[in-house]
Order: sequence, then C-alpha cells, then structure tokens
Amino acid sequence: MEQTAKTKVYSLHFKWTISKGRETYGYNICSLLVNGTKVAQCMGGGYDMQGTVFANWLEKEFAPELMRLFAPDFAELKAGKAETRQYTLQSGDVVFCTTPKNYYGATIRTNSRTGQDDLCLDGAAGLNAIERIANAIGLTMAYSPESNRSRNHSYYTVTATK
Repeated sequence: MEQTAKTKVYSLHFKWTISKGRETYGYNICSLLVNGTKVAQCMGGGYDMQGTVFANWLEKEFAPELMRLFAPDFAELKAGKAETRQYTLQSGDVVFCTTPKNYYGATIRTNSRTGQDDLCLDGAAGLNAIERIANAIGLTMAYSPESNRSRNHSYYTVTATK
C-alpha cells in the first residue's frame, strides 16, 4: 500500500485599508489573514507590503522548515566560508550576517557569543522573492480568481506538502 504525502491548505487573504489613526492618518495598511485569522500587518508604503506580511507569516509558521533549508548556509557562516557583515549589538554581542546564495530576501545571522542562529525574511524584496523561498520548503502558492472582485483584496491558496 502506497503512503500519500500529508497536505495542508491555507487560504491567504491580503487586505488593504487606510489608517485613520492620529499619527498615521492616511497611511496604507496591508493585513494578511490566514484561514480567516489576522496573522500579520504592516503600514506605510514604498516597499512590497504583500511580500512583507507574507514573509512575517512564513517566519512564524514555518520556522523549522526554513532553518532546515538554510542549514548549509549556517554551516558556511560558522566555518567562516561565507561573505559576512559584522554588527555589534547594544549588549556588546557580535553578530555575523550573510545572504544565502540562491535566495534573495533572506538573511541569516549567528551570534558569536551565544551561538544562536537566526533567520530574517525581508518581504520588501518582493512577494515573488518570498514565494521562491516558500516553494523551496515545499509550499505552492496559487492566485485565486476571487481577487478580481475588489481592488482592496487579493486571495491566494497555499498548499503545504509534508
């Protein structure tokens, strides 16, 4: 008997509104609702806001899968084989950062004192760049025709195969 892969389907709803707040009146707001629950939001403009909220959700929902994807890059970073940038935090800890070779929009970093690895997806790099990373961890993203109903809403279906 052949075993089939488990799949999970997520319904993504990108919703655009305008802030009515005192200090932020008129700012664009992009919210991401996954299966009807708001999971991420960003405000402002001048960058890919859909990519940003999608990246924020991916970081939270698929952290183990992302860490596995970038494990070889973390190994290169720790071995000193990757081109790095060095930052000193207010705590005095030194952090080494690099961008994985094949994934624009991703930054990996390791703390020299604690050895803690960290991953950051920069959604401002674009929804397509973040979608490419999502594809690499086994997610497929499909645009839904329902999006044509309103200019303030975009719908996607993301399927995760594990």
